[in-house]
Amino acid sequence: MAKSPMVESAVKVLEAQGGELTFNELWEKVIEDMQIDKETATKRIAKLYSNITLDKRFISLPDNKWDLRKRRKLDEIIIDTSDIIIEDEDDFELIDYDDEDYEYDDYDEESDPDKIEPEDIDDEEDLDLFDDELEIDLDLEEDLDEDISEFEELASASKD
Repeated sequence: MAKSPMVESAVKVLEAQGGELTFNELWEKVIEDMQIDKETATKRIAKLYSNITLDKRFISLPDNKWDLRKRRKLDEIIIDTSDIIIEDEDDFELIDYDDEDYEYDDYDEESDPDKIEPEDIDDEEDLDLFDDELEIDLDLEEDLDEDISEFEELASASKD
């Protein structure tokens, strides 16, 4: 993979600096080194940040400061994980969906059209549920037919 000229410039800037820089200071020195105008620079700032984050030669320090990894001691590079809080599974209440006390919100299985069998239809209300679904299907079919007709008209017009 080819190295980015901006990343190589950032390495050169940090080597010349001899120590850490904030990202903004590093960015200003890189655009000065590469002689990039401000308009172009604002379009490329995120790219440089992403590239130095992924490049193993750089290390991110507290307060958005950056330095070359080779200048840092191992204990500065290794992250102390003892301060990381890991939540225990016991801290969360699990919901037993099979529990009889659990109530489904606004769900009525009897009115779900996918759950009603045709032989179970016993009144007009149940029949209306199927009519509504059929009406939607017919509307979609009509829209598709119109789209096909328009496409055929355009295709025949382009042949002429």
